[in-house]
Amino acid sequence: MQEIKDIKQYFLNDIKRQSQAEIERLKQEQEAVKEKAIAEIHEEAQKEAKAFLEQELKDLTAEYTVKNSRINEERNRRLMQERDALTAEIFMQASKKLQAFVQTDAYVRHMKQKLSQLHVSALTEDVVFYIGACDEQRYKEIFQGFDHVKVAVDPHIQLGGFRMEDERAGMVVDETLDTHLEDEKAWFYANSSLAVRG
Repeated sequence: MQEIKDIKQYFLNDIKRQSQAEIERLKQEQEAVKEKAIAEIHEEAQKEAKAFLEQELKDLTAEYTVKNSRINEERNRRLMQERDALTAEIFMQASKKLQAFVQTDAYVRHMKQKLSQLHVSALTEDVVFYIGACDEQRYKEIFQGFDHVKVAVDPHIQLGGFRMEDERAGMVVDETLDTHLEDEKAWFYANSSLAVRG
């Protein structure tokens, strides 16, 4: 009887030891993933915002999918907590990088390119361009050569970009960084296999 208890205790201790080692290994892997993602976001901050976000989020999704296939049901809860915190931090860092990007000349060139694609010179006076308060000081630089368009500040635009509205034609073109970031969040949550399996 004592032998059975000893064997049972031995197996319980071994399972506990292996579980703790696996949890520690996963934490270290997740810390490495976190550091890698932040470094990559920093390097790509000057690139066009939407393309930058798509590539980074696709890489993270692939890494998460591989990791999720290796863990059991007890560790799923912990991994979900870690992943949620990492995802929140990634998007917080991306938001900060976008805010820094808005302060650069590359951002002004990016906005002018977006305006040229809309053929702004052919637009009617019914069109209004909404910008964020972050662009209020630079809007003359961004809209240089398009003096005939109306520009208004929308407090909902926090990161930058513009939204063009033609009420008469019922047309809206949203080129805000806020919307692009939200679209990337939706894509990430839809494609990152958030339902963890053991």
